[in-house]
Amino acid sequence: MAGPFVRFSGLGVDLLGCHHARGKHCLVTVPALSVALSVQPRPLHVWATPAQRTPATLVPHDPPKKGTQMNTKRTVLLFAGLITAFVSMAAVAAGDDATRGRAPDPAAAGGASAPARPGPVVIADARGDVTPPKLDIQEVRVVNKSDKLKVRVYFPGVDTTYDFPMGAVSVFLDTNPSRAGAEYGHFMDFWSDYRFAEVSRWREQPTAAWGHSPEGACVATAGVQSDKRSRLRWFEYVVTRSSGCFEAGAVRVAVTTINTGDLNPSIQYARPAYDHLTAKHAWTGWIPVQG
Repeated sequence: MAGPFVRFSGLGVDLLGCHHARGKHCLVTVPALSVALSVQPRPLHVWATPAQRTPATLVPHDPPKKGTQMNTKRTVLLFAGLITAFVSMAAVAAGDDATRGRAPDPAAAGGASAPARPGPVVIADARGDVTPPKLDIQEVRVVNKSDKLKVRVYFPGVDTTYDFPMGAVSVFLDTNPSRAGAEYGHFMDFWSDYRFAEVSRWREQPTAAWGHSPEGACVATAGVQSDKRSRLRWFEYVVTRSSGCFEAGAVRVAVTTINTGDLNPSIQYARPAYDHLTAKHAWTGWIPVQG
């Protein structure tokens, strides 16, 4: 259809109309602890310390039972060990303010506030949920760059070149969060024509800027291309940002296909087969401009 960047890969006049074809152990580092403990057990006797030079006055007392003094020492040691363990655990839980520094930035750690990574945004769709399967949406990849927006829709593919069905693919673009529905759309009818147009209430609204006969001022900014062998592996819909034509930033995407029949052999289905990316009129998340 349009624009020097659009390659129809052999689609040519047959598909898009002759008058539009141109070209997972955790390691925890604990700060070193220095705990000064001064534990003096309650004495069984009054005794003199080394610093005292006067005889000690003994208080009458029954002789201790065997093992009492040893048990007392064990109790003291056990008590001291428990205190040390408690202080250590408290320090680990609270952290050492002098050494732990600032908490990591969620964005730097790849949290929810981290900026989007460059590259395509891929949205998968259920497979085998439509019969006939030629226009069964497999996945959609969106690349939103500063100069152009690319939406590639993947299908199961066919064995024979140009074994396309009768029907259409519609790619809707939401560019305005304050307004319901789509603002723009790519519309491709197999064996007929491709258009990029403004949209209202999910319906194409032809305008002179993207119209043909005569060619509108924005026609050359949008187009479609396919896999090299034209075996219905994918179609990519491209629109270039251009002043006065398509100037949107972040976008949301919705995709719908309709299969009305087959060309070879020539069949017209009693009921068209529809498929949607996840659901009818369901939007992807907002996809910002990346680079």
